[in-house]
Amino acid sequence: MVQSDKQYFKDFFEEKKSIQNSFTVKDKKGMTHIFEREQVLIEILNLPAPTMKKVRTKFVQIDFRHGNINHFINYLLKGLVK
Repeated sequence: MVQSDKQYFKDFFEEKKSIQNSFTVKDKKGMTHIFEREQVLIEILNLPAPTMKKVRTKFVQIDFRHGNINHFINYLLKGLVK
């Protein structure tokens, strides 16, 4: 059985203790936005399906290479607050 993208992210956030508890991002106007870990998951789950699939592919690549997923999450959030 193939795991849905939404279930993948829910499981990923549940299992990975290395994900930061909060992220601080500034928008282009200099306003600071703080995202709690749970809010990051909600934002990812609300992405359009094609975008969510691309994000999942990147998560898998980073996880496979034992990279720091927090850097990519921060990148995603910067795009979100633009």
